[in-house]
Amino acid sequence: MPDSALPPCSILLLAGGRGQRMGGRDKGLIEWQDLPLIAHLHRLVRPLTDDLIVSCNRNQA
Repeated sequence: MPDSALPPCSILLLAGGRGQRMGGRDKGLIEWQDLPLIAHLHRLVRPLTDDLIVSCNRNQA
């Protein structure tokens, strides 16, 4: 395998949690530079894999 080729892999983005330190807000939906944080991560890692998994949960408070 050439050095430039990456082996196939899955990428898991963890975007869940209670958000206690963020006042109960969903961290993945907080905007930065006019986009939700999860959108920035998606754009960054999507070219690296065909198997992208996002694990999130809704704040049930």
